[in-house]
Amino acid sequence: MKFGVCGGIAEENKIRLIKESGYDYVEGSFQYLVNGSPEEKAVTPGLLKEYDLPCTVVNCFLPGDLKPHGPKKDNAKLYDYVKRGLEYGRPLGLEKVIFGSGGAKQIEPGEDYYTAFNETAEFLHDIVSPLFKEYGVILAVEPLRPAECNLINTVREGAMLAAAAKADNIYVLADLYHMVESGEKWSNMFELEGKLRHAHISCPRGRDGRNRIYMKSADEFDYLGFISALRRVGCDTCSVEAGVIDFDADVPAAIGVLKAVERMLGEC
Repeated sequence: MKFGVCGGIAEENKIRLIKESGYDYVEGSFQYLVNGSPEEKAVTPGLLKEYDLPCTVVNCFLPGDLKPHGPKKDNAKLYDYVKRGLEYGRPLGLEKVIFGSGGAKQIEPGEDYYTAFNETAEFLHDIVSPLFKEYGVILAVEPLRPAECNLINTVREGAMLAAAAKADNIYVLADLYHMVESGEKWSNMFELEGKLRHAHISCPRGRDGRNRIYMKSADEFDYLGFISALRRVGCDTCSVEAGVIDFDADVPAAIGVLKAVERMLGEC
């Protein structure tokens, strides 16, 4: 399994630390690919190449005001937005785009779940899938906890949306934090073999009262069970997505935990 970390792809000090710590890639933001400053975007490809650290995955697919469903849905704007992001992402090594986007997916007052779900599936089928095939990229639907979004909260619901899209390049993601918040079990992933193509990991309950922070120790939570389930269903990439307390200390510590878990699995 390859490991990455979510972080800015235009900051040399962070890129250097991520690479030196032993990560395989950096996970950036699709919104940056589209709307990042021209100055930063001009140097990003060279920076990633210099440190041999590809941006194979990006999250934050749609901004909150670009809805894939409802009366504000604008297919022309959606198409243009997606196309621009893919075009910039191509030289960065982009392979996977994560569709969490709680604000964009959120069902607004007056909408019903059935219609919002179907229109989102249509967006994935009609716009995302054809464009992504053109650029050799896949999409993974990220379920978010109910406190952040009222559409797609579990890995099973994510898989249902991916299936409803009727496209062979739309998959699903498992995020440890969101699974814990939604009361899911790792075994919920077992029925998604071949369909679960990316994951996010963090310490869901921090020692200082903070939630979703960088991991510090392999025995502070059941990371072993989570990674084991990912491996069982063929998920090949997992990124640390967490709140930063001390980036310089957090990033090396988290990859140390992931490598320790891999060693434990090798001994099983």
